[in-house]
Order: sequence, then C-alpha cells, then structure tokens
Amino acid sequence: MELKRYQDLKLLRSEVLLAVTLTCGFLHHIDHILRADRSGWPFISEVTPFTFSLLVYPLFISVFLTRSYPWYRVVAITFAYIATQMGHIFIETPVDQYSTWAHGVSNVSYSFGKANLLGISSPAMGIYAVVLSLLLSVAFILALFELIRDARLGTDK
Repeated sequence: MELKRYQDLKLLRSEVLLAVTLTCGFLHHIDHILRADRSGWPFISEVTPFTFSLLVYPLFISVFLTRSYPWYRVVAITFAYIATQMGHIFIETPVDQYSTWAHGVSNVSYSFGKANLLGISSPAMGIYAVVLSLLLSVAFILALFELIRDARLGTDK
C-alpha cells in the first residue's frame, strides 16, 4: 500500500494547522506528565484541571469529522483555545513551566518541592516547555483563522 501525500489526502489548510495544533498539544500534555506538578488522573490518582484538559482530544476528533459543519469547527476550536489560554494565564504560567524544569522541583504552593519525573534540573527543558506552550497558542490562532476563512468561504469539500 502506497502512502498518500498531503495533496492526495485533500486536507484543507485548516486541517493541516489543526494537526499541528494537536501535535503541539499532545507534546505539551507529555510535558505536563513529566513535570508531575501539573499532571492529573489517569497518570496520578488526583483529578485536576489537567484531567479535564484531556477532553480536547475527543473535541479535536469531532472537529476533524465535521468538515461539513464549518461553524461548529470554529466554535469548538475557539472554546479549546480560550480554555487553553485561561489555563496558561491563571493556572500554569510560563514561569511555572520553566521553573519546574530549571530547578528540578515545583514552585507552586500545592506541590512545592515535588520533583519532575525525570529527576533533572534543566533550564533547557524549561525553555522547551515555555516555547512549546507558546507554539501551541500560535498554532491554535492560525488554525482558528483558517477555520473562520473556511466557514466564510464555504470551503467544506
């Protein structure tokens, strides 16, 4: 069986950007798990905001499956983007993302001193975590703009 290229799959630009966003989100969730202070069920016993953030995956699946409902896609990704931004503004700031890796332990009050799962202190990993979070935000915005464009132009085929 021959692998199909992007052009053969007839993906819309918005769908490619959604895939990039989903990839950034998945890597960001792995970062959450490894930092340990921002993880949650099913990786630890506690239900946390992280647990609810995993609902983004069924939401993305629904967006990929509803090309013929372009305004649904816009609303769904807008919701996911706003939820992500609120989490990164009020719950998990870039300083928190950086600090847990740079110092090797958490600086947030409810898990102060908790070590990351790799047991390392790495400013480079802290920078990676922050850059990944910023890339996730940028990818969300780009995908959202393309989804709005698709909806306005009626690009659903």
